[in-house]
Amino acid sequence: MSVSTDVSSGKTAWARNLAAPIRSYLYAETGGAIVLAAATIAALIWANVSFSSYEDVWTEILSFSLGSHVIETDLRGWINEGLMTLFFLVVGLEAKRELDLGELRERTRLAIPVLASLGGMGCAAAIYIAINAGGDIVVREFSNVLQVQALPERTIFNCTGLGAGALFGDAEIEPVRGQLVILLPQPEIDYATISGRFYMFPRRDGIQLGGTHERGEWSTTPDPVQSAEILEGHRRLFAWNR
Repeated sequence: MSVSTDVSSGKTAWARNLAAPIRSYLYAETGGAIVLAAATIAALIWANVSFSSYEDVWTEILSFSLGSHVIETDLRGWINEGLMTLFFLVVGLEAKRELDLGELRERTRLAIPVLASLGGMGCAAAIYIAINAGGDIVVREFSNVLQVQALPERTIFNCTGLGAGALFGDAEIEPVRGQLVILLPQPEIDYATISGRFYMFPRRDGIQLGGTHERGEWSTTPDPVQSAEILEGHRRLFAWNR
Protein backbone atom coordinates (compact mmCIF):
# COMPACT_ATOMS: atom_id res chain seq x y z
CA MET A 1 0.00 0.00 0.00
CA SER A 2 1.35 3.43 -0.90
CA VAL A 3 0.70 6.65 0.97
CA SER A 4 1.27 9.92 -0.83
CA THR A 5 3.12 12.59 1.08
CA ASP A 6 3.40 16.29 0.46
CA VAL A 7 7.11 16.92 0.97
CA SER A 8 6.65 20.66 1.43
CA SER A 9 4.14 20.32 4.26
CA GLY A 10 5.23 16.96 5.69
CA LYS A 11 1.60 15.76 5.81
CA THR A 12 0.01 12.77 4.18
CA ALA A 13 -2.95 13.19 1.86
CA TRP A 14 -5.42 11.72 4.35
CA ALA A 15 -4.22 14.16 7.02
CA ARG A 16 -4.80 17.10 4.67
CA ASN A 17 -8.21 15.74 3.70
CA LEU A 18 -9.15 15.42 7.38
CA ALA A 19 -7.83 18.83 8.38
CA ALA A 20 -9.60 20.71 5.59
CA PRO A 21 -13.22 20.13 6.74
CA ILE A 22 -12.25 20.66 10.39
CA ARG A 23 -10.56 23.95 9.52
CA SER A 24 -13.56 24.96 7.40
CA TYR A 25 -15.94 24.14 10.25
CA LEU A 26 -13.93 26.11 12.83
CA TYR A 27 -13.80 29.17 10.61
CA ALA A 28 -17.53 29.08 9.80
CA GLU A 29 -19.64 30.89 12.41
CA THR A 30 -22.70 28.87 11.48
CA GLY A 31 -21.00 25.63 12.53
CA GLY A 32 -20.91 26.53 16.22
CA ALA A 33 -24.46 27.88 16.06
CA ILE A 34 -25.73 24.60 14.60
CA VAL A 35 -24.00 22.55 17.31
CA LEU A 36 -25.35 24.86 20.04
CA ALA A 37 -28.90 24.69 18.68
CA ALA A 38 -28.73 20.89 18.40
CA ALA A 39 -27.42 20.56 21.96
CA THR A 40 -30.17 22.86 23.25
CA ILE A 41 -32.89 20.86 21.52
CA ALA A 42 -31.44 17.57 22.79
CA ALA A 43 -31.27 18.93 26.35
CA LEU A 44 -34.87 20.18 26.23
CA ILE A 45 -36.11 16.82 24.98
CA TRP A 46 -34.07 14.91 27.57
CA ALA A 47 -35.19 17.16 30.45
CA ASN A 48 -38.86 16.76 29.52
CA VAL A 49 -38.72 13.02 28.86
CA SER A 50 -36.69 11.97 31.90
CA PHE A 51 -35.90 14.88 34.20
CA SER A 52 -34.57 12.67 36.99
CA SER A 53 -31.84 11.15 34.81
CA TYR A 54 -31.09 14.60 33.34
CA GLU A 55 -30.64 16.07 36.83
CA ASP A 56 -28.60 13.07 37.98
CA VAL A 57 -26.01 13.84 35.30
CA TRP A 58 -25.75 17.50 36.31
CA THR A 59 -25.42 16.68 40.02
CA GLU A 60 -22.78 13.98 39.50
CA ILE A 61 -19.83 14.85 41.76
CA LEU A 62 -16.40 15.12 40.10
CA SER A 63 -13.27 15.68 42.17
CA PHE A 64 -9.53 16.05 41.73
CA SER A 65 -7.17 15.45 44.64
CA LEU A 66 -3.49 16.10 45.19
CA GLY A 67 -2.36 14.91 48.57
CA SER A 68 -4.60 16.55 51.17
CA HIS A 69 -5.92 19.13 48.68
CA VAL A 70 -9.23 18.29 47.04
CA ILE A 71 -11.24 20.20 44.44
CA GLU A 72 -14.77 18.85 44.33
CA THR A 73 -18.04 20.00 42.83
CA ASP A 74 -20.77 18.66 40.61
CA LEU A 75 -20.80 18.71 36.81
CA ARG A 76 -22.85 21.91 36.77
CA GLY A 77 -20.23 23.57 38.96
CA TRP A 78 -17.35 22.50 36.71
CA ILE A 79 -19.14 24.02 33.72
CA ASN A 80 -20.28 27.21 35.47
CA GLU A 81 -16.96 27.91 37.16
CA GLY A 82 -14.51 26.12 34.87
CA LEU A 83 -15.61 26.01 31.26
CA MET A 84 -17.35 29.38 31.51
CA THR A 85 -14.04 30.90 32.63
CA LEU A 86 -12.45 29.50 29.47
CA PHE A 87 -15.40 30.75 27.44
CA PHE A 88 -15.01 34.34 28.63
CA LEU A 89 -11.26 34.14 28.05
CA VAL A 90 -11.94 33.20 24.43
CA VAL A 91 -14.54 35.98 24.16
CA GLY A 92 -11.99 38.47 25.49
CA LEU A 93 -9.36 37.29 23.01
CA GLU A 94 -11.86 37.50 20.16
CA ALA A 95 -12.85 41.03 21.21
CA LYS A 96 -9.19 42.04 21.30
CA ARG A 97 -8.67 40.57 17.82
CA GLU A 98 -11.68 42.48 16.46
CA LEU A 99 -10.35 45.71 17.97
CA ASP A 100 -6.91 45.23 16.44
CA LEU A 101 -7.63 43.49 13.13
CA GLY A 102 -11.37 43.13 12.65
CA GLU A 103 -14.42 45.27 12.03
CA LEU A 104 -14.08 47.15 15.33
CA ARG A 105 -10.93 48.85 14.09
CA GLU A 106 -13.34 51.56 13.02
CA ARG A 107 -14.24 53.03 16.38
CA THR A 108 -17.58 54.29 15.09
CA ARG A 109 -18.76 50.66 15.07
CA LEU A 110 -18.16 50.33 18.82
CA ALA A 111 -21.37 52.14 19.76
CA ILE A 112 -23.79 49.20 19.59
CA PRO A 113 -21.67 46.58 21.48
CA VAL A 114 -20.66 49.17 24.10
CA LEU A 115 -24.26 50.28 24.67
CA ALA A 116 -25.38 46.64 24.90
CA SER A 117 -22.69 45.92 27.50
CA LEU A 118 -23.57 49.00 29.53
CA GLY A 119 -27.25 48.06 29.36
CA GLY A 120 -26.57 44.56 30.67
CA MET A 121 -24.45 45.87 33.55
CA GLY A 122 -26.92 48.66 34.26
CA CYS A 123 -29.88 46.27 34.55
CA ALA A 124 -28.00 44.01 36.94
CA ALA A 125 -26.90 47.00 39.03
CA ALA A 126 -30.45 48.38 39.09
CA ILE A 127 -31.84 45.07 40.37
CA TYR A 128 -29.14 44.92 43.06
CA ILE A 129 -29.81 48.50 44.16
CA ALA A 130 -33.58 47.92 44.24
CA ILE A 131 -33.20 44.85 46.45
CA ASN A 132 -30.83 46.59 48.84
CA ALA A 133 -32.78 49.86 48.92
CA GLY A 134 -35.26 48.48 51.39
CA GLY A 135 -37.59 46.16 49.54
CA ASP A 136 -39.85 44.56 52.14
CA ILE A 137 -40.78 40.92 52.52
CA VAL A 138 -44.38 40.73 53.74
CA VAL A 139 -45.91 37.44 54.88
CA ARG A 140 -49.63 37.16 54.12
CA GLU A 141 -52.21 34.42 53.84
CA PHE A 142 -54.62 34.18 50.91
CA SER A 143 -57.70 32.01 50.74
CA ASN A 144 -58.77 32.92 47.20
CA VAL A 145 -57.64 34.72 44.04
CA LEU A 146 -59.74 37.81 44.80
CA GLN A 147 -57.56 38.58 47.81
CA VAL A 148 -54.48 38.48 45.59
CA GLN A 149 -56.11 40.78 43.03
CA ALA A 150 -57.08 43.24 45.79
CA LEU A 151 -53.45 43.87 46.82
CA PRO A 152 -52.68 47.62 46.72
CA GLU A 153 -49.12 47.14 45.45
CA ARG A 154 -48.72 47.72 41.73
CA THR A 155 -45.89 45.20 41.43
CA ILE A 156 -45.58 42.00 43.43
CA PHE A 157 -43.61 38.79 43.20
CA ASN A 158 -45.68 35.62 43.31
CA CYS A 159 -44.34 33.76 46.33
CA THR A 160 -47.33 31.53 46.99
CA GLY A 161 -45.07 28.54 46.39
CA LEU A 162 -46.64 25.13 46.85
CA GLY A 163 -49.98 26.75 47.67
CA ALA A 164 -50.34 28.14 44.14
CA GLY A 165 -52.21 25.09 42.84
CA ALA A 166 -55.02 25.31 45.36
CA LEU A 167 -55.08 29.13 45.39
CA PHE A 168 -55.40 29.63 41.64
CA GLY A 169 -57.32 26.42 40.94
CA ASP A 170 -55.02 25.48 38.08
CA ALA A 171 -54.61 21.70 37.80
CA GLU A 172 -51.84 22.10 35.22
CA ILE A 173 -49.46 23.78 37.65
CA GLU A 174 -46.48 21.50 38.25
CA PRO A 175 -44.82 22.01 41.63
CA VAL A 176 -41.06 22.28 42.03
CA ARG A 177 -40.22 21.98 45.70
CA GLY A 178 -36.99 23.49 46.99
CA GLN A 179 -35.97 22.94 50.58
CA LEU A 180 -34.13 25.55 52.62
CA VAL A 181 -31.99 25.36 55.72
CA ILE A 182 -32.10 28.58 57.76
CA LEU A 183 -29.15 29.52 59.98
CA LEU A 184 -29.07 32.20 62.65
CA PRO A 185 -28.73 35.80 61.38
CA GLN A 186 -25.14 36.90 60.76
CA PRO A 187 -24.97 40.63 59.90
CA GLU A 188 -21.35 40.36 58.70
CA ILE A 189 -22.46 38.11 55.80
CA ASP A 190 -23.64 40.55 53.14
CA TYR A 191 -23.03 38.46 50.02
CA ALA A 192 -24.64 35.54 48.19
CA THR A 193 -23.01 32.43 46.77
CA ILE A 194 -23.99 29.99 44.03
CA SER A 195 -21.94 26.87 43.37
CA GLY A 196 -23.38 24.00 41.40
CA ARG A 197 -26.79 23.24 42.85
CA PHE A 198 -26.04 24.88 46.20
CA TYR A 199 -26.78 28.53 46.94
CA MET A 200 -26.75 30.86 49.93
CA PHE A 201 -28.23 34.32 50.46
CA PRO A 202 -28.52 36.41 53.63
CA ARG A 203 -31.67 37.96 55.02
CA ARG A 204 -32.39 39.94 58.15
CA ASP A 205 -34.10 36.94 59.71
CA GLY A 206 -31.36 34.39 58.92
CA ILE A 207 -28.98 32.85 56.38
CA GLN A 208 -30.84 30.87 53.74
CA LEU A 209 -29.13 27.75 52.40
CA GLY A 210 -30.62 25.85 49.45
CA GLY A 211 -29.72 23.08 47.08
CA THR A 212 -32.72 20.96 46.17
CA HIS A 213 -35.54 21.11 43.65
CA GLU A 214 -38.02 18.27 43.21
CA ARG A 215 -40.49 18.35 40.36
CA GLY A 216 -43.99 17.02 41.01
CA GLU A 217 -43.64 17.13 44.82
CA TRP A 218 -46.40 18.94 46.75
CA SER A 219 -45.38 17.96 50.27
CA THR A 220 -44.44 20.80 52.63
CA THR A 221 -42.87 18.49 55.21
CA PRO A 222 -39.10 19.11 55.53
CA ASP A 223 -36.84 16.17 54.69
CA PRO A 224 -34.04 15.83 57.27
CA VAL A 225 -31.87 13.87 54.81
CA GLN A 226 -32.01 16.74 52.32
CA SER A 227 -31.27 19.23 55.10
CA ALA A 228 -28.12 17.28 55.99
CA GLU A 229 -27.08 17.18 52.30
CA ILE A 230 -27.51 20.96 51.97
CA LEU A 231 -25.44 21.62 55.10
CA GLU A 232 -22.71 19.18 53.99
CA GLY A 233 -22.61 20.69 50.48
CA HIS A 234 -22.06 24.19 51.88
CA ARG A 235 -19.50 22.90 54.38
CA ARG A 236 -17.45 21.40 51.53
CA LEU A 237 -17.82 24.59 49.48
CA PHE A 238 -16.51 26.92 52.19
CA ALA A 239 -13.80 24.47 53.25
CA TRP A 240 -12.54 24.43 49.65
CA ASN A 241 -12.56 28.27 49.48
CA ARG A 242 -10.48 28.78 52.63
